[in-house]
Amino acid sequence: MLDLLRIEPDEGRWGELMKPVVGLLEDLLLVGDFDAAIEVLAVLVGEAGNTATASTARRQHATTAIDLLIAGAMMRHITTHLATIEELQFERVKAMCVSLGEVLVRPLAEALSVEERPRTRERLTAILLAFGSVGRRTIERLKNSQNPAVRRTAIHLMRQFGGSDALPDLTELLDDAEPQVQREAVRAILNVGTDAAYRILEQALTSGTTRSRDAIMQSIGLVRDERATPLFAYILRHVDHRGALAPVYLRAIESLGALRDPGGIAPLRDALYKGEWWAPRRTSALRRAAAAALARIGTPDALRRARRGGGAGQPRHPRPPRARSCRSAASRASRRPPEPSRDRAALSARRRAAAALRRVARAPRSSIRRAIRSSAATSRRCRAPFSCSTACSRRSSSAWSATR
Repeated sequence: MLDLLRIEPDEGRWGELMKPVVGLLEDLLLVGDFDAAIEVLAVLVGEAGNTATASTARRQHATTAIDLLIAGAMMRHITTHLATIEELQFERVKAMCVSLGEVLVRPLAEALSVEERPRTRERLTAILLAFGSVGRRTIERLKNSQNPAVRRTAIHLMRQFGGSDALPDLTELLDDAEPQVQREAVRAILNVGTDAAYRILEQALTSGTTRSRDAIMQSIGLVRDERATPLFAYILRHVDHRGALAPVYLRAIESLGALRDPGGIAPLRDALYKGEWWAPRRTSALRRAAAAALARIGTPDALRRARRGGGAGQPRHPRPPRARSCRSAASRASRRPPEPSRDRAALSARRRAAAALRRVARAPRSSIRRAIRSSAATSRRCRAPFSCSTACSRRSSSAWSATR
């Protein structure tokens, strides 16, 4: 077959050889005879790319044969043998695939999207990376595929290519409806590891919905290595700990503690002393989480800072319980000397008010209002007729209330 392809001068007869040539190549790839297949393919590739001496008809016949071969069972036969061939032979197969050009990139990516064997996936990825910038352009177009598996494969390959050029494409995939696609996009952005990449994730957390924020934080939380530490530190330094992003802030603190990376001590130290005096509960929860994360890191520096901030967020002078306050108020009211007044009704009302305060101290919270209303009604019923002594007593009671 090689001799016929080389010596046949007639273009029509040479074109008729393409169908048996394609069948022969498929058989060679099926049995794993890559050396013979590479020789036959070299003739077709040479004719398809020979713009100097080859005629237009011969180039067209060679290009059509290559397209038929790629559209057939070629990739299925190649992936069958990729896991078992030796490294030297794999290098020859990779060179053969690269020689076919950009037209092979999409079938390779689709084969990678359905492949589950680790060694085969590794070698398919190596073949795709060997295409360089040509393969990268095709892979970036694959992110718009209807198949979620193909989109995940495109993200995986963009992550392998690396660089900040892929960040705009990865940003679009953060809003993908498929959770696994979102997870791969987050991992690819983390793999870039620049401030621009972290700003993209911060913008996605700030402007995204609750569902997208949860998916992004869950994807970030699954990364259990030091690559995620700079991102969590960036979140603690730039994301507000109040409002809608408060759960994101707390989860970043917990994730830094779970990673146990000493690089997270500095941002946790800053978070340990954040908070506002007018929001004691939020401040206390925030500082407790930071102290717990420092304790999980476990280094001497982290433990020392956790002990220093162990009482952070606790009020220095705690307010006494309500029952104790009511008892002290009732005791003061009962011990207060009687006012210089001959109005026995007012004195009796004051004593009943002190007794009501004692009952409030012992009663549950729900009965406080009823006790106060009852005391006020009793005081109104026992009010004496207006007189000079009554007016003096009222003025004295008002002055005593203002002083208290």
